[in-house]
Amino acid sequence: MDKQSIQIDFAGEQYDATSKYLQRNSDYLVFYPKTWLPVDVSLVLTITASDLQKYG
Repeated sequence: MDKQSIQIDFAGEQYDATSKYLQRNSDYLVFYPKTWLPVDVSLVLTITASDLQKYG
């Protein structure tokens, strides 16, 4: 999957392919949030993968 196809919404912040917090590591995409994770707090992590290919 191309890094350009990924968007991450985490703790009120949005990350995409231009973010230094989303990096390719061999066959994996690695996400490093820019803030520390608080203890005993519920957080929502949404990862969206889109097909950016053009058809027809």
